[in-house]
Amino acid sequence: MKSEWMDTKEFAQSRDSNCLDLGFLPSNARILATSEQGIMVYQTPDPVDFWNGVYHVCKPATRQVLALPNPEAKYTVCKVALVVMGLKPLHYKIIRFSDHP
Repeated sequence: MKSEWMDTKEFAQSRDSNCLDLGFLPSNARILATSEQGIMVYQTPDPVDFWNGVYHVCKPATRQVLALPNPEAKYTVCKVALVVMGLKPLHYKIIRFSDHP
């Protein structure tokens, strides 16, 4: 399965949004998932373990970034989803899907 890396430094502007600058992200950031509420999940390579990445959740409008713990995975992650469960307070789930048959 071919991995699709997204090297994007700005959101595609729509009629309901402003163009946000993502230049504060590391140059090797890979955007994995976004939500309509302005939350984004991205991954950067782990400097110690090449085969794993470091996951982050980010709010680009405020430039808040939080590194996420990386759970042990038996299988390769092929997709990531971000589901917002509630807004006040913000509550979300990050789901990783593997390509194991």
